Amino acid sequence: MLSLLLVLVVLTQQVASTQVEDFVECEPVDTACECGADATVCIFQLYIERVFTFTKYNYSVPYSHGQGESYYINNMGQFVPFHNRGRCIEGTFTKQTGSGSSDNLYCNEVNMCLPKSKLCSEPITVDGKTYKTVIAVNKQLPGPTLIVHEGQIVAVDVHNNLSTEGITIHWHGQHQIKTNFMDGVGLVTQCPIQPGSSFRYIFKAGPSGTFWYHSEMQSQRGIGLFGAFIVKEKDPMSYPVSFRDDPAHHTLTIMDWFLEDPEPFCKRMKHGLGDEPIFTLPNENQLILPRTTGPDFIKIGINTFWSAIIHGKGRHPDVSYNQSSLNIYEVEPGQTYRFRLIHTGTMYGFRFSIDNHKLTVIATDGYLVNPLEVDYIALEGGERYDFLLEANQGGGNYWIKAETFEIDGTSGPPFKFIDHKAEAILHYSGTDVPSQQSLLTF
Repeated sequence: MLSLLLVLVVLTQQVASTQVEDFVECEPVDTACECGADATVCIFQLYIERVFTFTKYNYSVPYSHGQGESYYINNMGQFVPFHNRGRCIEGTFTKQTGSGSSDNLYCNEVNMCLPKSKLCSEPITVDGKTYKTVIAVNKQLPGPTLIVHEGQIVAVDVHNNLSTEGITIHWHGQHQIKTNFMDGVGLVTQCPIQPGSSFRYIFKAGPSGTFWYHSEMQSQRGIGLFGAFIVKEKDPMSYPVSFRDDPAHHTLTIMDWFLEDPEPFCKRMKHGLGDEPIFTLPNENQLILPRTTGPDFIKIGINTFWSAIIHGKGRHPDVSYNQSSLNIYEVEPGQTYRFRLIHTGTMYGFRFSIDNHKLTVIATDGYLVNPLEVDYIALEGGERYDFLLEANQGGGNYWIKAETFEIDGTSGPPFKFIDHKAEAILHYSGTDVPSQQSLLTF
């Protein structure tokens, strides 16, 4: 116990003695925050709060203060405010005085300066259908991708702005050697961070690879409290071909998404309520409904698929492409890229593929493996895969798909899979970026 306390003291002293250049500029507007390779300590700030989907919030005003303006997506794929009430209030931002470009900038008390048109967050659209409260990290779902280098000391200040819920953050896959008290397993290695409180996680990054952070309290990660955590190799990878490694733009999280919050959802599963309407009271006459089944006849779950999202965006089956919002991953023809894939979901396994492209798996769960070229990657909750993608199609746009393993249950091999999936787009630079109206044509 004494040795663990000494480790904490040493790490705390190192963080306290950091230079200004070691601080990571990770503003709420940043979807990815990377620590410089030469830094000794990487310090991040994460603000946890409840927000509504399809709603814009001022970056300087917590959700608990209200002020959010709700939007919908029209048939042209544009965000439109309900009843024309959409506006981006200044909050605690003040117009910058002076000449030049600063005339158009607004700054808050922590010296975050933005154009007036950017003072508010983009709406979290998830599947284009579900209007509900979610847990956001820095007003984003998923939270920002945190990128560090192997051996660096990581200090993450987590601020719990929830009204009634305690939280912890687990650094999934990090070994936490001599820092197990920073592992973030609520009520096991750590007391929860109480509402209105903050806590600093301090640990040494290792091993290198693709990881993620998420809540370990209740089922909070199922409604948004998660994000990617990337540890770059200390020494450049020795690999037969050169490739671009840009985790800020080529990291994908996949998860199944449900209409209900995870807690009542899991309770309904336990009682076998299946597809009964939500808020249905269990009773003795309730029938146990057939479970969703995969091609190996393994039972997947009693509640049927609602929707799935890739890095916070997707499309519910009831929503047209016109009124959806999908992520776009850009590549240049002739280049090879390292993509990082993380399953952050709760129930369904997925088959991940990219149309007209082979995937070369080079790492799994943070460890390098012998390269293996595949047509698709099968992954379950918590699993991570790194793969190389050769942009060899010359141009165009291609579907990125994560499909569930569900079969229709009425036929034998070859099984017919149910069309339940999440979608994103692989976009070649130099090609027109697809609009919502054109998504059905490629």
